[in-house]
Amino acid sequence: MIDNNHLSIEIQNRLIEELTSANRELKLVNTFANLIQECKTTEDVVFNLIKNFESHFGFRDCIIYLANNESTHLNRYNSSINQAVNLDTKLPKQLDFGEDIIGSVALGKKPEISSQALKNKDGEVIVGTCYSEIAVPMLYHDDKVIGVMYFMHPVKNFFQEAHTKTLSTIASIAATKIIQTRNLEKIAAYQTQLEEYVHIVSHDLKSPLRSINALVHWIKEDNEGNMDQETEDKLNLIDGILIHMDDLIARTLSYSKIDHENTTKEMVDLNSLVHELAMTIYIPEHINFKVNTKLPSYYGDKTRFTQIFQNLIENAIKYIDKPKGEINVDYYEDKTHYIFSVADNGIGINEKYFKKIFEIFQSLNTQKVSSGVGLSIVKKLVGFYNGRIWLESTEGLGSKFYFSLKK
Repeated sequence: MIDNNHLSIEIQNRLIEELTSANRELKLVNTFANLIQECKTTEDVVFNLIKNFESHFGFRDCIIYLANNESTHLNRYNSSINQAVNLDTKLPKQLDFGEDIIGSVALGKKPEISSQALKNKDGEVIVGTCYSEIAVPMLYHDDKVIGVMYFMHPVKNFFQEAHTKTLSTIASIAATKIIQTRNLEKIAAYQTQLEEYVHIVSHDLKSPLRSINALVHWIKEDNEGNMDQETEDKLNLIDGILIHMDDLIARTLSYSKIDHENTTKEMVDLNSLVHELAMTIYIPEHINFKVNTKLPSYYGDKTRFTQIFQNLIENAIKYIDKPKGEINVDYYEDKTHYIFSVADNGIGINEKYFKKIFEIFQSLNTQKVSSGVGLSIVKKLVGFYNGRIWLESTEGLGSKFYFSLKK
């Protein structure tokens, strides 16, 4: 006769055991997910995986192979942690898909467990040399093989099927993260190449500009008093175009360097900063410049704040077409942000162009006094402080640019 109470207790114990095991597995997966979440490079991901497999699983001998772009072979990834744990460097540096247990897992996309023993030259098992190994595929979207995680343990039959589920989940998370870090590494490489290209182009463009500028001045000097007004006006026009092109090159270079510049964070008195700017920027006599409200101090990079206000104030000066100009700097705050504004009584902007003016090389001025880079620089800089930039404007009456900085 079956004891129902005894059976019920057995079922309960089994359920508790399964739940405990599932909870333990979930904690391990979450731990590894958190460990690699902030990694910025593939090296960081591999380093954190190998290091923590030892501390959380007790797997001292671990190595990661990553697939090449064509998914034809695997390369052993040499993380600096390998040397730290004295990993067996006799493992091959490269394996083809299908070769050995590691290549077999990459080809089949399923984990494999094996127990092996070292043999002498006669094929006899050497006593005390049995060991276990497990290989787990690193799959992206359950299909693309990014690599294989390989573990070896000195105890025979150490690895069990229970290991494969947890390790497969961790391997999948790691594969996704490696895809992300590779994309970031590619973007960083492209940005470096772009910055180098901009520097080269800037230098190559400035050289002929200087030559043209020198030639114009020599023509003026050699023909002083002998030129008619039309010729003099045309030479002055060339001068103006050269100045505009030089400004465009300088601002483009400044825009390209923003992401890579080293910044120094400090508490910056924005009120003093704007008043100092007003003393250094050329403000024509017919323009009245005023700071309506005392501006706050803000923690950040002083150079970047200078660029923000300088671009907005210079932008206002350029577009004032009234005999009596007005530029007003103001400020207020809400629960989450400080909001600043720079207002002018210039030509104003049609609402349909509000988005366009913040794009690089976009200028609405047909006389080309603007490089079309200043406002895009401001937008980019404000974004570093989790803020945004917008405007209110009426054609013929002026514009008011706002930007916010997160508290």
